Amino acid sequence: MIEVKCTGAETVSISKLKPLQGKLKKLSDANYHKLKREILETGFSEPISVWNDQGTYRILNGHQRLATLRK
Repeated sequence: MIEVKCTGAETVSISKLKPLQGKLKKLSDANYHKLKREILETGFSEPISVWNDQGTYRILNGHQRLATLRK
């Protein structure tokens, strides 16, 4: 279980989040494992920032954290 240590204005299912930047950044295997370990050990201390674009939730900050959660 991942501890969430922050709150945001709204809670949205991760299935509704859409990347804003496309695939500009790649997460190497080493960085994926490092981020996964960090999330499991310390939880989330900052929410994934999104823009509600008329019902489409576009990710502004947190693309790599979301990719790690989905993997």
